[in-house]
Amino acid sequence: GQALEDISITFKSYPHDVADAAPLNTETVYSNSKGEFSILAAGADTDLFCNLTAEDPSGLYESQTRKILVSWEGVSFDRLSNTYVVNDCNFVLNRK
Repeated sequence: GQALEDISITFKSYPHDVADAAPLNTETVYSNSKGEFSILAAGADTDLFCNLTAEDPSGLYESQTRKILVSWEGVSFDRLSNTYVVNDCNFVLNRK
């Protein structure tokens, strides 16, 4: 029930239509004192399948992975800035 600081969040993007492809992009960031994180991944212009994995470097909490499809359309896509925004990617990590 509390925000966790310094949780690593690893983002990996893959081509949506290629099975077993290598990641196109990999980024790792860490949550702040409010448990918030932001990832900026650039260079894609086709649909992407993305995995985001939250891991506790201290090993006290279990890891969790979320899958997201980036389609470059709809209400999450800002055409002016060519940005796809995902606001609902929360993690709940259970103690080991």
